[in-house]
Amino acid sequence: MKVKIFFMLIFSILVYISSIFFSFIIPFLVTLFILYRRTWVIVIEIIITVFSFFLLHVLSKASIYEYTLRALTLVNVFLISSDYTDRSSIIDLFGYKGIPIVIAFTYYPRFYEIMQKVSFYARIRRINLLNLKKILLPIIVEIIKIADNLYVAYTVKLFGEYNYNNKKNLKPAREDILFLVIGVSTLCLSLFLNI
Repeated sequence: MKVKIFFMLIFSILVYISSIFFSFIIPFLVTLFILYRRTWVIVIEIIITVFSFFLLHVLSKASIYEYTLRALTLVNVFLISSDYTDRSSIIDLFGYKGIPIVIAFTYYPRFYEIMQKVSFYARIRRINLLNLKKILLPIIVEIIKIADNLYVAYTVKLFGEYNYNNKKNLKPAREDILFLVIGVSTLCLSLFLNI
């Protein structure tokens, strides 16, 4: 399921506005629900929320707990955007200036995947993960190759197929409407259930 960038931006703004001005718990839970395929992210964020709640409660700073959930909501919105955004719609909407955005959405999840593979193979070979010389070299080489390949691929694509397509396709598809409904529902729930 891929969503056009215009509708993903509206979704992101609605979710973050509901997190800032109204309830901070509901947008966090909604974004966690959308990230159902990333179980480790969900587990780590739940551990962070529970730990920070108890730590801030012990330090008598429970009033700043909402900032923890707002920050995690921002992280979740970025992960949702990188997972569900149709990258060709970014180039359709922004043209040549959209290439860095496409590279960022493609690059960061790929970087995470490479980090997992390197740490997995390092454990198999019994290499200490704190040995930065042996760990960082394959990561840096792979990331530089990927960034260069992505830039070349999207630049060629921009001057190929997208050179003649000057129309901006903003007609919503079913997936776009789904994310708009989720964003508006999050805003309404946060407004009415201001916790």
